[in-house]
Amino acid sequence: YDETLRQLSRVGIERRRDETPEELVSRVGDRFPNLATLTDFFQRGRYGSADLTHESAKRRLAASLEGLTENVNQQVQGETPSVERSLPKLVNR
Repeated sequence: YDETLRQLSRVGIERRRDETPEELVSRVGDRFPNLATLTDFFQRGRYGSADLTHESAKRRLAASLEGLTENVNQQVQGETPSVERSLPKLVNR
């Protein structure tokens, strides 16, 4: 989740001190389609009993972070992000 927040900071988005992760998704999630997935992983890993060490979970998390990074890179370069390109590429679920 730290990497997620670092990527968002590259385009000037910071999580407010009084803002929950879900509130951040509500505020900027429309610009970053992978943010909801990354936030869900963070919350299930931190507060739940979900096993995020399974290979399929690792692949999905990596794909979501890759999609967010690509989306941020597009915005940094002034491009309009493509939703299709920024969503995770899940080949083998």
